[in-house]
Amino acid sequence: ALPQPQLYEQPPPPPPPPQRVRRTQWGVQFRVEGVPMGRDAPSNARMGGLGGSVRPRIGPYFAFDVGLDFLWGHDFNGDERSETVFSVNPMVFVNPRHRVQLYLLGGFLVSSARVKYGYGGETRYRHIGVDGGAGLEFRFWRRFAIDADVLAFVRSRTDISPYPEYVDPATGRYTDTSAGAVLRLGLVHYW
Repeated sequence: ALPQPQLYEQPPPPPPPPQRVRRTQWGVQFRVEGVPMGRDAPSNARMGGLGGSVRPRIGPYFAFDVGLDFLWGHDFNGDERSETVFSVNPMVFVNPRHRVQLYLLGGFLVSSARVKYGYGGETRYRHIGVDGGAGLEFRFWRRFAIDADVLAFVRSRTDISPYPEYVDPATGRYTDTSAGAVLRLGLVHYW
């Protein structure tokens, strides 16, 4: 007797070709911000503003925040002030797979300020400095997130004005280096 041929089911189809994984996710952020003042500042010292960033996220853990911010109000001396700040901040996301993500950021900034004094004078300053901070991003929808962070900065003047930027009227001490912090709350759209 001849052996009977075995019957097989049809072979499974070949696996689909691998899909190209998109590594970079782009985002744009719009934010409101406030600048807290020290306890030695005059009662009218307060500043706030608006800003925006382009945020290429080059992987789940890393992004760059390239921002432009506009601030106005009264500075630490109580003088009317407006500022424009350009910053570049690399970001590290500590827990990128969670809905609420902790991130750290730090980088450099350049800024331009216009100050109007009570006696009618006006001065413009330019600065360069560094910043760093931490924040939380809440991804409430696939393409949208709300984030909040605190960003501290230290900067020095780069213009050639002979007059100091900050003078302590009680002691006469002066400086052209300033430090502070910015509180930011934003909405991010990713695509």
